[in-house]
This record gives sequence, C-alpha cells and structure tokens, in this order.
Amino acid sequence: MAEIGLGITLLSLTIWLVLLFGRGQFWRSDQFLDEEAEGRRQEAEGTLSPLPTPHSPLPTVCAIIPARNEADLLPVTLRSLLTQDYPNLRIILVDDQSTDG
Repeated sequence: MAEIGLGITLLSLTIWLVLLFGRGQFWRSDQFLDEEAEGRRQEAEGTLSPLPTPHSPLPTVCAIIPARNEADLLPVTLRSLLTQDYPNLRIILVDDQSTDG
C-alpha cells in the first residue's frame, strides 16, 4: 500500500515539475492583444460596447438581488438601492422560488 502512495506522490511531483519548468510558465498571462486586434475581435463577436456619449458619461451598473425567503429584508434592501442617485443604475430582483410570499 505504501508503494502505491509513493508512486502517486512521485507521479504528481513529476507532473508539477513538467508544468512548472517544461511549459514555459504557462500560468502567466503575459500575452495581450493590441487595441486594434481586440477591437476587431469584439466586433466579430458582436460584443463591441458602444462608446460613452455626452448624455451618459457613466457606465450602466446593474444590481442583481437574489431573494429566496427574504421578504422581511426586501423593503430595506430595495429602499437602499432606489434612493441611489446614480443615473444608470438598473435593479433586478430575482425571486428564487420563495415560500414566504
């Protein structure tokens, strides 16, 4: 039984050593697209975000409230969010099959 444990340990150690030294620091994200290539990629995927206009200089922020059996806390939570003065705030309340009304 000890031989199996030792074998698994050595195999794991070998795998980690190969990943660390043989794969050229694979975990480092040192490759980035330039701005032009990133723009083409976003355009191709249809995820190109519109540029901010003078009418909306701030990005839209979405507050998602997951509420399962939280009926007693919802008035406080919603009041807190509804009194915010951020112009592009969207509030989404998700009822996760609550049983408390």
